[in-house]
Amino acid sequence: MTEQIKRKLQDEINALEHELVHELPKEIKKAAALGDLSENAEYHMAKQRQEFVKARVRQLGKRLADLSMVNMNNIPKDKGWPGLDGKGLRQHQK
Repeated sequence: MTEQIKRKLQDEINALEHELVHELPKEIKKAAALGDLSENAEYHMAKQRQEFVKARVRQLGKRLADLSMVNMNNIPKDKGWPGLDGKGLRQHQK
């Protein structure tokens, strides 16, 4: 299960890094060419998106690193946990 989660996190990181390296610089350059940057909404939106993507990549990278430290073999499988059913799935609250 952790391999699936790691793969999903890495896939999202790859997609965001592609956007950060290839797509956003083009958008920023295109918006900057429109003129006065102080009143250029497209430029500011592209820069905000760039900052968001950078933060998200950092967040996912940390989560991936934290997940890599989890050893699933050390987690007891014969004990229940609050909020989980007997199969390790979350119970829905009513």
